[in-house]
Amino acid sequence: MDDKNLASALREFIELTKTDDKAHFQALGNFVMAYSNAEGMVHVLARKMSGLTDEKARVLFAGMRLGDVIDRLRQFARVDKIDEETYSEIDACLTQLVHISDLRHKLVHRGAAYFAGALIISNSMTARSIDHGETDIVDVFRLRNLTDDAGAIYLRLSFIADPDNTDRTLAAGLKSRPWRYKYVPPKPPNQKRRDTPE
Repeated sequence: MDDKNLASALREFIELTKTDDKAHFQALGNFVMAYSNAEGMVHVLARKMSGLTDEKARVLFAGMRLGDVIDRLRQFARVDKIDEETYSEIDACLTQLVHISDLRHKLVHRGAAYFAGALIISNSMTARSIDHGETDIVDVFRLRNLTDDAGAIYLRLSFIADPDNTDRTLAAGLKSRPWRYKYVPPKPPNQKRRDTPE
C-alpha cells in the first residue's frame, strides 16, 4: 500500500471513529482520574501500614502492580491485628477497587468502539477462540458510577491513613452508602458437552 492510499485509509478510519459525544468522553476522563487517585491512596495506606519510613516504603512499593500492593496491605492489616471494623472497611474498599480495576483494564487494553451512546468493549480480536470472546457495554451512567465509587474509595482509605484529619460525619455517610457500580462476573465460555461413556 503506498503512502497516499495509507493516508486515505487512515482518514476513513478516523471519520468512522469520530464522535461529538463530549459528555461520554468527559465521563471517561473523570473516571480515569478518579481511579488513579484511588490507586494512589492504596499506595499511601500501604506505605503507612508497612511501618517503614516513607522513603523506604516508596522504594519497596514503587512500580509494584496494584494487585501486589493490595495483597501486602491486607497482610499488614492481619499482622497488625487491626480492629475488625477497620479491617472490614479496608477490605470493602479494596474489593470494590479490584472490581473497578477489572473494567478499567478492559477499557484500556481491549478493542473499543463508540456506538449508540455507549462504548462497546470486546476482546474478539485477541481472544484465543471465538468462544472465549467477551463484550462489555459502558454507557455514561456506568462511567459516572465507577467514578463515584473510585472517589469514595479514595476518601474512605484516606480517613484510615489519616484519622486525625477525618470528617467523622462524611466518613460515616460514605460507609453507609452502597456501591454504585455493581460488578458482574464474566460468564464462562461456552464449553462443549462431553460424551457420556456408554
